[in-house]
Order: sequence, then structure tokens, then C-alpha cells
Amino acid sequence: MPGIEKLTHREIACFSKPGKYSDGGGLYLQITKNLSKSWVFRYQINGVEHYKGLGSLHSVGLNQARKLARRARASLAAEA
Repeated sequence: MPGIEKLTHREIACFSKPGKYSDGGGLYLQITKNLSKSWVFRYQINGVEHYKGLGSLHSVGLNQARKLARRARASLAAEA
């Protein structure tokens, strides 16, 4: 899938502004106003945007978040 796995461990450690940072394929690192970092998977069903939490950066690393996002994509594809 093009444009996937864009983030690096170094970039993630340096992010310090609230927002969503895309790794591609619907996986985002979300940073809240209080600077807590967590992984979310973004997807759409019938044009409606949804987010599924995958865990905090403290407990889920980049590689694990990518695996969880792949599983979520596969699950959505199987339902379609």
C-alpha cells in the first residue's frame, strides 16, 4: 500500500504539538492538549468517519500499532 509506514521512531519521540500524525493506511499517532500520545485507526463506513483506539504510545509501540492497523484493515475488508 503506497504511502504507508511513514513515521519513524525518532520522529515520534520528537513530536510535541497536539494533533494527529499519519503513518499511512489509516494509522495515526494522536497527541492531545496535555501531550499524551496514543494510536488511533481512522476508517469510514458509508462516508462516516470513525476512529478506533489502539492504545497509548507508552504501551503500544510503532511496530505493534502497525500490526493492529493491518488487522483492522483486514477486518473491515472482510465485512465489505
